[in-house]
Amino acid sequence: MLKYSENSTYESPEAIRADLTFAKLLHSYELNIVPGKENKSPSTKWSEWQTERQTEEFVEEKFSVEGYDGFCIICGTGSGNLLAFDVDSKNHPNPEQYKTEVLRSFKKILPADFPVIETPSGGYHILVKCENG
Repeated sequence: MLKYSENSTYESPEAIRADLTFAKLLHSYELNIVPGKENKSPSTKWSEWQTERQTEEFVEEKFSVEGYDGFCIICGTGSGNLLAFDVDSKNHPNPEQYKTEVLRSFKKILPADFPVIETPSGGYHILVKCENG
């Protein structure tokens, strides 16, 4: 789950407006998103967004209220053929070395500016858009 701000409580009107702005930014990058809970699960149904594109009105409706802890980006054709690689290193004997090796391998095959998002558990999500779904 992606958080806009580690300090945001998502309860004040200012925090909700900032999150709505961030949600609209993610949507403008052709990403389907839904609010997420602290346990990293979506706070609303999401499976239809794997194949269908969300409207900006949907994003405004979902992110104009309180009661969520972050953002869940939905992979699939609805997000322009987005694919996420989940690099989970918490059970590896040497987590930092493992993450470094995985990122080095991805750098050999992906553009230099590919997005890497740190997960709450200390791993990474590597986001890639594919030409064909």
